This record gives sequence, structure tokens and C-alpha cells, in this order.
Amino acid sequence: MSTGLRAHAMWTLFGLASIASMWFAYTAPGAVAMFVLIGLAFLLWYGLGSRGSWMALIVIGLGMGGLMGWQAVSDSRCPKPGTKVFLKADKPPVGCDEFRAVAGTMAVFCLLLALGGVAAPFYARRPDDDAGDDLQPGTSTPTA
Repeated sequence: MSTGLRAHAMWTLFGLASIASMWFAYTAPGAVAMFVLIGLAFLLWYGLGSRGSWMALIVIGLGMGGLMGWQAVSDSRCPKPGTKVFLKADKPPVGCDEFRAVAGTMAVFCLLLALGGVAAPFYARRPDDDAGDDLQPGTSTPTA
């Protein structure tokens, strides 16, 4: 496998692992995994560079956007009927509507993250990638 494909594959696997850790971040193993993956992101960036990192944005954005969207339209993580959930001591309890609204907002945020990943190869090009675009045919001098 070439270096470029290996980097893309590693960043994609990182994104998949990140989805699982974020979905279960309310548990101790999920939280630990999330923090381990944050450290792994720095190691991947150091070892592989930025090449292919946009794949992690796409995978995380689409994966978490889909899961959060599903959570927003279903009752998947709503408190059981009769259960009161207080987010602050002096505030009224929150219900399923608040959970669904937050999940919908997070779904939109994650999908915007994926959109940033899709656009990254276009806005984050190296200057030398486009250096030859303004050259006259058969010469090495730029057009005026």
C-alpha cells in the first residue's frame, strides 16, 4: 500500500474508532477511549502528517451526524417515563424534548464537520500543487 493510501486508511480507522468512543463517552471506558484517541490524533499527525486527515473529518461527521440525527428523531436516549433529570440544582427537570433538540443541533454540527472534510482537499491544497497552472505551454515562465 502506498504511503498516501496508508495515511488515508489510518485516518479513516481513527475516525471510526472516534465514533465509537464518542457514542459511549458517558461510560468510563468510552471516556478513556476518547481521551486516548485525542492523544492518538497528535501521534498520527506527527507520524503521517496532514495527508488524509480530512477522511477522519468525513467519517466522524457523517457517523456522528447520522447517530445524533437518529437520536433526535427517536427516543433512543430519552429518560424513562417518570424519571426526572436535573441539569442544575435550581432549574426545572429536562425532558425528552430537550434531549432531542440537543441531538438535532449536534447532528447539524457534525454534518458541517463532514462538509469541512469534503471541502478540505480543495481549500487546503499545497501551493506547489497549482504552481504549473499559470505557465505558458512549452515554457517555464508564468503568463502575465
